[in-house]
Amino acid sequence: MLAASGLVASCAPLDQRVWNQMAGIEPYYASPPPPPAPPPPAPFVEILSGTPESEYGPQLEQVTKIALERKPNILFIIRLRVPTGDGPEEQIRRLLKLVPNMLDPVAEHMIRAGADSSQLDMGTLAVPYQQTPSVRIEVQ
Repeated sequence: MLAASGLVASCAPLDQRVWNQMAGIEPYYASPPPPPAPPPPAPFVEILSGTPESEYGPQLEQVTKIALERKPNILFIIRLRVPTGDGPEEQIRRLLKLVPNMLDPVAEHMIRAGADSSQLDMGTLAVPYQQTPSVRIEVQ
């Protein structure tokens, strides 16, 4: 009997941590994720591929004149947005075909409306989620 009481006395007393290692520890509450970023502002003008020049040309000249009247030193940021291709060679081929057909006519209409060529910042942009090419014009 004395040996049994000696064994029991040397053991740690049973408490709730024997069955649950996290018992008695303060719970950890994860902070909620930050809210999503607001969507980017809408472009000044967006011209989708396949829109005839006779349809967008006069309207583009009109809005360019209005923008120049409000701010004579305005900068037009013109980007030809194309979907990413199967590889770099395919993307270069697509850009070489689209720049003279989409980007150059837009610049010509804006210059005809009174914009100086130094006010046009032209470039291309590969967008993976875009399905069809488009020209997006933003102002600054």
